[in-house]
Amino acid sequence: MDDSPQNCCDTSVDIDAMNADFSKSDDAEYMQTTIRASDIKVNSYVAVSVSNRELLMYNINGRYRASDAKCSHMKLSLEGGRIMGNCIACPHHGAHFNLDTGDAESPPAIKSIKVYEVQVHDNMLWVSI
Repeated sequence: MDDSPQNCCDTSVDIDAMNADFSKSDDAEYMQTTIRASDIKVNSYVAVSVSNRELLMYNINGRYRASDAKCSHMKLSLEGGRIMGNCIACPHHGAHFNLDTGDAESPPAIKSIKVYEVQVHDNMLWVSI
C-alpha cells in the first residue's frame, strides 16, 4: 500500500476514514439548519445561511460537512463549484479546498477556508459554529 499523502482531489477515497466520527469539542456550539440530510444528494451540496454566515453544506459519500461559501482568493462564491474527491473546486478561478481541513490545495488560493463539523439529528443537519 502506498503511504504517500493523497491529493484532496484524488477520487480514490477511503470511505471508512471519511465516515469516522469527529472528536467533538466541548466548546462547539451546534446550530440547527433548515436543511434535512435527505435534501443533499451524495457528492453534492446546498447553500444555507446560519447565524448570519453563508455556508455550503456537503454530503461527501454519506458524510456531512460545511464550509464558508466564499473562496479565500477573491471572496467569490464557491456555489457552482465541482466536488472532486474531498475538495470543492472554485468555479471562478479553479482553486481547490480540502473539505476536512479547509486548506487551499491549489492556486490561485493560498489561504484556507473555514470548515465546520456537522451532526445529523432526526434527519436535520446541525452545524458547529
